[in-house]
Amino acid sequence: MKITFKSVEASDLNTLLTFAQEFNQEDHHPFDKAIVRAGLIQLLNDTTVGRVWLIQADAETVGYVVLTLGYRLAYGRYAFIDEIYVRPAYRNQGVGRQAIAWAEAMCRELGVKALHLEVEQVNAKARALYLAVGFVDYRHYLMTCWLKRPPTTAPFDRLRAGRRPLQDISVTHNVLQADDKYPDITFTSAKNADIETLVKLRQESGAEGQANGRAALGQIINDASMGRIWLIETDHQPVGYVAVTFSYSLEFHGRDALLDELYLRSSAQTLGQSALKFVQAQCQALGVNALHVEMERANTQAQNLYRAVGFEDDDSYLMTKWIA
Repeated sequence: MKITFKSVEASDLNTLLTFAQEFNQEDHHPFDKAIVRAGLIQLLNDTTVGRVWLIQADAETVGYVVLTLGYRLAYGRYAFIDEIYVRPAYRNQGVGRQAIAWAEAMCRELGVKALHLEVEQVNAKARALYLAVGFVDYRHYLMTCWLKRPPTTAPFDRLRAGRRPLQDISVTHNVLQADDKYPDITFTSAKNADIETLVKLRQESGAEGQANGRAALGQIINDASMGRIWLIETDHQPVGYVAVTFSYSLEFHGRDALLDELYLRSSAQTLGQSALKFVQAQCQALGVNALHVEMERANTQAQNLYRAVGFEDDDSYLMTKWIA
């Protein structure tokens, strides 16, 4: 059986929608054809946010792969296997492995440094496959806060068995409440002149990738399509920073964002919730549907902070493969 991969074109859209419906039904996701169709069209029309391929076994189309793209300060460009589906009759024949190998090859062409995917905790078979092909489980998962759910699917919860629904959150731009200790909290969009300050703050935080830190900061500061960085100040003095990078997800129906880095000096640790609420408001204003943060599964203290402002985990493990 010869496996090939075909870049999806507009003429393939109905075929892709059929597979997407099968995938969502099997994985117990709600499926709204109009919403998924709009998301696919947006993805197909903008190769900067991702790629989609149909999987073909000999002359028959048997599945699809969706690869979405993002950026992280620590190591640069990353990709996410947003969706991968193979029809049941073609499973356990090496098709999935070849699809993952194809995604890795595309990552190398695109200059991607790390390839991520999520797998449900209960799906031991899939986890074993991903471990076998070089993915690493760093005991992290993504916590997610919905900022804007599709109106035609409310409540649009991921209704997998035993899973708590992710929360909706409504935020406004007036999210910061002054307190006695910090009467003046400001969030200032970072400029090129702030790069040295940000480098020092990142060094304090222990952030990785310092060799290319200035270049990475400059890329985001100078390209608003990649993300945003804000300096956090009290009494006109920097006490931290927050960086958000943008990506795209069919699961979250369009534009989503990653809270890439958030650092507060020890004297300003109580500003965590204010910083998160500020970021939520900014992302919501920018049309972001969902905001994610990568979280160590053992870090319950941080999890409680994020849950307090509307984040939830979805019982899936984040796995990573580094691309040479």
